[in-house]
Formats: sequence, C-alpha cells, structure tokens
Amino acid sequence: MNLSTCTPGQRQSIEHVRGPLLVSAGAGSGKTFTLTQRIAYALLPESGPAASGVDEVLAITFTEKAAAEIKARVKRTLRAEGLAEEALRVDGAWISTIHGMCARILRAHALDLGLDPAFGIMGDAERAEAVADAIDGALGDDNDIIARGSYAALFDEYPARSTMPLAPSVASMLQALMDKAAGLRGGLDALDFGPSPAQASTLARELLLAYEGVLPALERAGKSASAERARAAAADAVEALGAFLADASAASDARALAAVVDGCAYLPCTFGGADVKAEVKAYQAVHARVAQNVALALAHPLASELMALAREVTARFEGAKRAACKLDNDDLLVRTLDAFERCPDIAARYERRFKLVMVDEFQDTSQLQIDMIARLAGPRCAHLCTVGDAQQSIYRFRGADVNVYEAHKKAMRADEVGALYVELTKNFRSHGDVLSFVDRVFEQSTVFGEAFMSLEPNEQRPSCYRGSAPRIDLVLSVQPAGRGTGVRTADAKRAGAEAIARRFAALREDGHAPGDMVVLLGKMSRAGMYAEALRAEGFECVVTGGSLFASAPEVRVVARFVEALANPANTAALFEVLTSDMMRLSADDLLVLTTEEDPETGCVRRRDLDRGFARLASRADGLPPRLAHAVRLFERARDESRTRPVATVVRDAVVRSGWMARLEEEGAAGTARAANVLKAVRLVDRLETERHLGLASTARALADELAVGLKEAPGALSGAGGDVVKIMTIHASKGLEFPVVALADFADARAGSGKLLVETCGAIARASLAPAASLEAFPQLAKRSGAAAAGDGEDDADLLAARRLVEGEDGPACALGASSCTQAAYRAQLARRAADEELAEARRKLYVGLTRASEALVVAMDAKAPSAGKPPAYAPLVDDIRSALCGDGDFPEGVAELPYGGTAPARFERILVQPPEPRVEEGAEPAPEPRLFFVPVVDDASRSTLFAGGLARDGDFPEGVAELPYGGTAPARFERILVQPPEPRVEEGAEPAPEPRLFFVPVVDDASRSTLFAGGSARDDAFSYSSIAPNPVPAPAGEGAPFAADADKATDLGSAFHRAAQLAVETGRVPDAARLGVLSEAYALSTGQRARLADACERWFSSATYAETLQWGLRRAEVPFFVPISDAFVEGEIDLLCTDDAQLAGARALVVDYKTGGSDGEAPEALCSKHLLQAQCYAYALLRQGCVEVELRFARVEREDSAGDMQTVTYRFTAEDLDGLAVRILSARRA
Repeated sequence: MNLSTCTPGQRQSIEHVRGPLLVSAGAGSGKTFTLTQRIAYALLPESGPAASGVDEVLAITFTEKAAAEIKARVKRTLRAEGLAEEALRVDGAWISTIHGMCARILRAHALDLGLDPAFGIMGDAERAEAVADAIDGALGDDNDIIARGSYAALFDEYPARSTMPLAPSVASMLQALMDKAAGLRGGLDALDFGPSPAQASTLARELLLAYEGVLPALERAGKSASAERARAAAADAVEALGAFLADASAASDARALAAVVDGCAYLPCTFGGADVKAEVKAYQAVHARVAQNVALALAHPLASELMALAREVTARFEGAKRAACKLDNDDLLVRTLDAFERCPDIAARYERRFKLVMVDEFQDTSQLQIDMIARLAGPRCAHLCTVGDAQQSIYRFRGADVNVYEAHKKAMRADEVGALYVELTKNFRSHGDVLSFVDRVFEQSTVFGEAFMSLEPNEQRPSCYRGSAPRIDLVLSVQPAGRGTGVRTADAKRAGAEAIARRFAALREDGHAPGDMVVLLGKMSRAGMYAEALRAEGFECVVTGGSLFASAPEVRVVARFVEALANPANTAALFEVLTSDMMRLSADDLLVLTTEEDPETGCVRRRDLDRGFARLASRADGLPPRLAHAVRLFERARDESRTRPVATVVRDAVVRSGWMARLEEEGAAGTARAANVLKAVRLVDRLETERHLGLASTARALADELAVGLKEAPGALSGAGGDVVKIMTIHASKGLEFPVVALADFADARAGSGKLLVETCGAIARASLAPAASLEAFPQLAKRSGAAAAGDGEDDADLLAARRLVEGEDGPACALGASSCTQAAYRAQLARRAADEELAEARRKLYVGLTRASEALVVAMDAKAPSAGKPPAYAPLVDDIRSALCGDGDFPEGVAELPYGGTAPARFERILVQPPEPRVEEGAEPAPEPRLFFVPVVDDASRSTLFAGGLARDGDFPEGVAELPYGGTAPARFERILVQPPEPRVEEGAEPAPEPRLFFVPVVDDASRSTLFAGGSARDDAFSYSSIAPNPVPAPAGEGAPFAADADKATDLGSAFHRAAQLAVETGRVPDAARLGVLSEAYALSTGQRARLADACERWFSSATYAETLQWGLRRAEVPFFVPISDAFVEGEIDLLCTDDAQLAGARALVVDYKTGGSDGEAPEALCSKHLLQAQCYAYALLRQGCVEVELRFARVEREDSAGDMQTVTYRFTAEDLDGLAVRILSARRA
C-alpha cells in the first residue's frame, strides 16, 4: 500500500494495527480516509495480516450514511490492492452504527435471550409518541386544580400538564427523567436527588444564631428609625425561632419552619457604619441560605412521589414496546450489555471475534456506549482504536457527554492500557486565514485554553476565493440603549440577515456562485428571516437542514388531505386542502360548494362543504374547470383508498393535481417544497406499512407524528442543490464543507432552568427538585430563597463539598445518596454545571460552524447598546470574539479593520439598528380619515369625524325621520330609531331563567348601565380581575366604562391594537397599512409606537393562534360579561371569544386576550402566574354560563417564542373546575 501521500500522523495511525490506538483528529484532517486505509492495511500481507478477513474488523460510525461511505471506500481500496474477493465481503462486514451492531447481535441470539428475532426498531418520533402516551396514561385526567390518588401532594405542588414548553409541570418533569434514565445503565435506579435536607431544627438554630450574632451590631447602629425597626424585628425573630425550637414536635416539620421564617423580617443593610453593614451582610447571607434550604426541604419529599410515578410511566412504556414487538435504541445497548453479562458464551464469542475495533466520532459518546465497546475490544483494549475530537462534541442534547470522552482518553493513555496517542492536526479543508481566525478565538484561556488543538493549513491546497473583500467579515447589529426605542431583538437579527445577504451579493458580483454559499444557524426559528433577506438580494435559497419538516405548510397540506380522505365530514381539513396550493380553489368556487337553492322557497341557503362535494360529484362536467378538477380528484382518491395503499393514493393525487409540476416551476424554493411533499408521502408509507394501519388510523398516526414535533430535516431532491444558497443548522453541517460560510444566531447558550434540574454525571444522573405551589403561602420565604446564593464564594466549604459530590471527585462519596453538603449548595452546583456545560457546547458548536468554511467567513452578531456610563455586555460567544480581536477594549464604531493573524485584517462593521419605518402598501395613500366601522357608541367630540360626509357637523342628528342635503340630486333620507329593550321570551310553560345570559352590548356608559344589567341599579359589589390582582391596574383617567381596564388597553398602543384586532373580527378583513395609519392617528401614536403596532399586527395575523381562531364557528370581539359569584358579581370584557355555537350551554370556547409590551426576560413560570387570575375569572364566567370546556390563550403580540411564532400563555379548564375557580377568585378578592 502506497502511504507516501499521508501525513506522519495518518501513516502512524494506519500502520499501528497491533495494540490500542487513540487518535485526536481535527476538523478537515482526513480521518475518514485514515480509517478506511487502516482497515485495508490490516487485511494486507504487509501488516501480518493483522486480520485474516474483513469479518474480523468492527468499525462503528455515527450515522448509517458514514458507514456506507466507509464501506464504499474500503471496497475501492481493496480492489486497488488486488483483494477483489475480500472486497465482495465488505457489504456484509461489521461496519455500522453502534445500534446497528447491537441489533445484529441480538437478532443472532434472540431465541437464547427470549426475544422475537423479528423485533422492530422504534424510531425517535415513534418513541416520543409512545412516551407521551405513557405519560398521558399515568396522569389520567388530572389538571392543575384537581389532584388524585397517591400522588395528591405532587399534583397539589405542580400542574399535571402545561402548554408552555418550559413551564413546570409533572408531565414535563416525567419526560426529563425518562430522557435521562434512557441513557443510563441503571435506568431510573441511577437517578439521585442528592443529600437529604437538613433538619428543620438545625436550620432554625442557624438562623437564630445569625439574628443573635447581629444584635450587638444593631445596638451600635444609632437611633435612626430604620435601625430601631431592625432591632425590634430581630428581637421578634429571635423570639419566634426560640419558640419553634422549644416545640419538640416541630423539630422536623419543614412547613412549620417555613411559616416561622416567612414571618422573620429580612434586615436591610441601610444604616450604621461600615462595621455594622458588614455584620448585617453576613447575617443576610445566612438568612438567604437558610431560606433556600427551607424551600428545598418543602419539595424534597415529593421526589419520591415523582420517581414512583416515573416508574409507572416506564412500566406503561415498556408494555407498549412489548405489544408492538419493538426495541428502542437505548434498549439495543442495554440488552446487548445484559446479554454479555448473563451469557458468558455469547460474550466470549464476540470478545474473541474482532482483531480490529475502530470507533469514529467518539467524542459524541456516552458511558453506556463506552461500556459496550470495552466488552468487544479485547483484554486491556488491545484491539481498540477510537477517533474523535473533543472540540467537535455537539450532541449533548442526545445524551453525549464530552466529559466521558475526556475520561476515556485519560484511561487509554494510562500505563494500564498504554495506547499510542496520535494527533491529526493538518487541515486539508480550510484556508490559512480561516484557521488563523479560529485559533485567535479558541486559543484564549477563557475558551478552550490549553486543551485547544490548533490546526495547520495545507499550503498546497488550491484556493478558489474570488472575493475582493477580506476573507473574514464580521458584522455587529446593535439595538439602541434604553426602552421604548421601537427596536426589537428581531430587528437586530434582521439587520444581520440583510448584512449577510449584501455580502453574499458582493461575492456573487466577484464571481462566486450562490451554490458556494451557506448560512449556518444555531437554531432555525428565524430561518425564514434569512431566506427573505437573501431573496431580496436576488438569491434563490432553500432550507436544507434543521427540524422544520413537521412545521412546513406543504407537509400540513398532505396530512390534512389524508384526514379529509379518512373522514369526508372533516370540513376543516377539506377547506384547508381546497384553499391550499394543491387545489387553489377561489372564493367563487367555494361559494358554489357551500350554497344551494332551497327547493321550497327558491332562496339560496348554506350547505356544508362535504355535502357540496357529494352533490357536485355527479355533475362535475358543468362546473368551473378548477372546481371540477378538484371534485373529480377527491372522488377518485376516495374510491382508490378502499383498495390501494394510502401512500400510493396520496402520491397519485398530488401529481394529478398539478401541484408538483407547479412547484418545479418555482425554482429552488419550489423544488425544496416538492421534496417535503414527497417526504411526507414516504412518511405515510412508513406509518402504514410498519404499523399495519388502515386509512383512518394512518391519518391519526400522521397527525400525531407531526404534532409531537417530529425531529426531521426538510426533504431534499437530487439535483436540488443547484445554484442556490443553502440555509441549515450547524448540527446539519457536521461533516460538510462550503467555500463561503455565514454564521448567525449562534450566541444563545442558555441552560434550562426549571423546578427540576437533572444532569448526567458519569454513570449516574443527579437531580434536584424545587417547590412551586407551596411557596405561594410564604411570599417572603419565596423572595429570599429565589435570590439566595448557596455559599459565600468559591472557597465556601458547603459549595466545595457540593462540587466534589456532583463532579464525582470524592470517590466513594459520589455514590448514590451521599450527603456531604446542603441541598441548597447541591442545587446551586447542579445549576452551575448545567450552565457551564451548555456554554462549553455552544462554543464547540461555533467551532464546528467556523471550520466548515474552506475559503471565507461572514459572522453576524447582535447585541444591545449599554446605558450611559455602563460597560458593554455581550453574550458569551460574542464576547469571546470581542476579546480575541479587541483585547480589553470594545468593538470599534462604524467600519474598521481588525488584525487576527491572517494575511489581511478582518473587516468589521457595527450597525446601529433603527426603528423600522411604518409599512404602507406600494401605491397606497393613507386614508385622510377613518372609514365607517364598528363603533356603536359615539360622543360629541368624535361624531363629526367618525361619520364620513359630515351631514350634521354643527348640530345634532334630527329626531325621527328627516331629509338631509349633501349636494346630491336629492336629500338623503335619515331616520333616528330609539331602540327599546326586547321583551324576554319565555317558552310556554317554562319558568324564566333566574339569571341573565350575560353576553351583550360591547360598549356601555354609566348612564345606561343600570338598564342594561339585569337587576336594576349599578352594583357596588361587582369586581373585575384587575381590581383584585396583587397589583391592581388603574383605569385610564376620564374613562367612564364600568369594567375595570385591562392593563393592555390602558395604553394608546394597546388600544390601537385592540381596535385593529376587533376590526378584523367584525369585518372579516385584516387591517391594511392605510387602516393602521388611521388608527395610529386616532390614538396619537409616536413613530416608534406605529412601528410596534405594525409589527404586533403582523405577528398576530400570521400566528398559529390567529389561524386557529378562523376554524371556529362563531367569533366575537370585545365581549363583556357580568356574572354572579357567591354574594357578588365578577365583570370584564373578553378581547376575542370563539365558540362552536351562539348558545354557550354545552359549548366549547376559546378565549384570546391580547397583550402588548412585556419583556423577553420573563420566565415561563412568571408568565403563567402573571395571567392566571385573569384566566380564572374569564373561565369562571364562561363555565358559569354552561360551557363545558374553556381554553384561554394570552397572545403576547410583541414577543416571539423559541420557534419564531408569537409567544402565548395557555390555560385550559373544564366544567369540573367551576367550584375550584370560584374558591380561588373569592380568595383573591378577600386578599
């Protein structure tokens, strides 16, 4: 074998086939080439041969695609070396993923192990669905009001379910525990909730000593009022804590101690000299620490309930897998390891079988996988070769642990194993400038530091760079300092996207093809924004990576088509398909479908969409062409679905519809959408065949797969690469390379925060549970425990003990149940570890993204300008780049050059983002005055402007019937009608209802309130949610409305948005730019507020929630209510009410409440608590009127969630919750 072209490291790795080998292979260093050459070399006579045949070689790869590539390369190399017969055996060789290897072993010995040899493999999406079903089965019908059974305390503390992804709930905690346990050999038994909480008496004594210790300092603090109050409060606290300690029965009662600590005043540090303040601060640290330990003690007993429930869920999940005769990927590993331990004969067979065991991408491994590989690698790992790069470990979210890899490297290099260590540091991919920039950023001691493996460029590589700009181009988009600037984070991201597009356009002018360029994103929630910016510069672009397949509109159309086939009466699905790009029916077509002539009266009447289809099927020839085509296509598909596979029917239908042909004419974007359609059809086929499903079951299964967030990349068609710019995640780019790479949206590295923390620590997982509902009774304790630090600093003994426990530095002390520290320090260390690990992985992900570039880099960052006098604060990854290029200084202003060690300085541009201009449709003139719309009550000040034409500008409208001249050929006829209250209608023999049905006139003034509300006079015992909230919202000055103001409507911007949303409901049309301009004038909005109004409207009217409201039978805007509750009345006004029917009795309802403003930093738990009382009041009002189910959605129209959609906070209540709601509302009113 000719190895003359290999680097010294490659050659050493290839030829070392006898003995353990550890290879650290940098990005672009040719590791796949090295692996394939090593396999071929081991089979050649010149190596001994080290292996007598390819069946003695085990090669483990990260993906099946990589395994196929290695097989192809090995076959070519063996043929070139004259081993054609051996090359024929490669297809059956042990070259696969680790899960593929385990499945092969288990199938070979299935009968010995009690398995069905035909067992199936459960995919990730199917597993997620099965786990979700198991959780639903275990939770039953619980909600956040009603608890049940042996888990009552758990459900009292946490809601069973939550619609917010990050909000605490029992379901989300069970999911987290299941995910962690799946990758652990011991499963749930390997989960530890840390040390037991300290005794209540111990904590009380600690706080008592702190108060007693600070009393002398308080005596020296002088006679100020604050000092006097502090002395009195400290004396009261000493007395209360002493009484608690004197009660022997309360020594272990954490809840009793919580009540005492909640009543102990927290002494401020606002008086006395420096010595007094120092002693008060020492006391404050103890108070905070005790408060946190007391709070955690409240939750700790619930961990056993949570684990018991998790075991019940696991049992259900295992039962579902048995019923389906399937194993998931974790089962494959665990069962194979169990087989080796329980069956020595099987273990010996495989331990002796392989002379060469090679594992690629070993940095993305877990302890379970390492244990498996060790069983196959021979004594002292004699046959093992692992190849990895710690700098490219980016799959923590899948259970990979880079710490496990680092421990493996240390073990391999120890004397006991004595592996040869080789570094492959020559990079064959990237230009030296790209590598120099990478070096400058990651060699810093605060980033990778001494562990950083620098890569040397290949000086012989040809360059294809044609750009006139420097190879390294940096952009920083800066939001102005302060609030109310009108510039949002999304605006800064958009500025970065536009800067990338401009730079790509310049490179295109210099001769680079669009296919040379890629945009790599840390997350895909804003992929559309980057695509929009690129298309504005004339680029075609496609999204080729990420997990956006399930949310693609064309995939939804396929799913809805299957639903309509399965159930022709599903008019919602049918309507969605007919109005989609697949069918493209017009409003006139839909009118033909949904109306018919009444044979008795001759009048046109409404008919259901499905019935219209059925009626028109027999006379399609006389219909408009597009409607006739749709009718025939659906009828044919329905006929064929009785005898043919669903996937075949769907594929034929999308082709016959002409949709695929139209998509192909739309260029790269259309081709990408066509790929998604075909991928959706393949998914239908897989579900149908693997699960042996019929039409209806396939429709449900497909909807479920998409609903659980199927983690699939978008589809791709051969030839779709073309001359287009690709947009993908950094994860999807792993193993690829591109001449020009732009990176954006990479700087967010936030560790998950919640009531449950779970972190994998070697072979076990450590967890901590914080309280939720129980703290509502102890507000001061909650405040202090939330702000507490677990210790006084890095040298705090408690924190050091916690670190040794969590990191496993205590040897035997790191075993399950070790209790060398307090719960507070333990939880603080878990949170710190999670944050550190997330940041480290984010840095590695940035490294991977940067090293995909062969010629040039564009790096887009964003930040918020600091307030006057404050230093700049950047996200950690942005700050890494700043410190690498600017040292201790800030990024420069404007455009500048920044040296980094390359052949030319990097170009840097700081962009100060400006508020977006109000958007007006091209060619449209803003209306000079509002059109007539929806205002039912008019005062004198606004009458002349609201009524177009000004028929009676100086006087009032005349009484009765009159003629009013307006300049036409004849006067206008005018009639004033005084509306009388209708007589109540009572069916013959029926008793009148004791209470009014309470949804009526949307605007009421004080003068008419007593006549409009049944019961006579205005009620002094009426209240609204805002009047009983902890911080009541004052009504706007000058308003006489009886309903306490919604906080959102108390602002001009909020009022303008509410009117725009109301207009859309009542007219059926989304307000255009001209209408928004009129509203902005009417409410005197500033320039910044106008931009916010336009953005809020765009976000609302394009949101999934708005689309969902359109599917309801009846939508009503600004609906007031006034309902009895005990001896009082609760009142309010619902922004948007959607119901199945006009009658509320027995109906379902969706309530939407609009919220402008808000902060991006509000935690899910805080948001859930923030709107809960309003949700309870509104739900009570509707359930009191007979609704059976109410969903309430608070639409934060100026905030986006992690997926890029409008942020929402959702609650759901049923009729069974009515009594509980009344109790909570009345309790809030009394408080």
